[in-house]
Amino acid sequence: MIGNNMYAYCGNGPVNRIDITGAFFKEIGDWFSDAWNWTKQAATDAWNWAKQAAIDASNWISNNWKKCMDWATGVSGIVIGVVGILVTVGVVSIPVVGQVVLGVVGVGCGIWGLGRLAELW
Repeated sequence: MIGNNMYAYCGNGPVNRIDITGAFFKEIGDWFSDAWNWTKQAATDAWNWAKQAAIDASNWISNNWKKCMDWATGVSGIVIGVVGILVTVGVVSIPVVGQVVLGVVGVGCGIWGLGRLAELW
């Protein structure tokens, strides 16, 4: 009710003055109904916003994660390729089996890494 006066709807005289139409209680009911509808709409809007933000964040992470992994793979391919070349020309010494494996893998990774970096640019 309005303040502490429970009989404000009938001019503080519940016996002599009555609200025959019930308009006062209808207005209160309408107010609560409007407040409830507004609350439901605000909650729905907040949920939709949060859901879309989560989808956008997921897409951003997914797209950028792939780019970061492509860069890391490309750079590591180049590094392995350079080490393979250094082993092949004798700057770095490792056992012969390791030289052959590193040389083949290194050249392949180096070429693949250059290709990936070229695609990203």
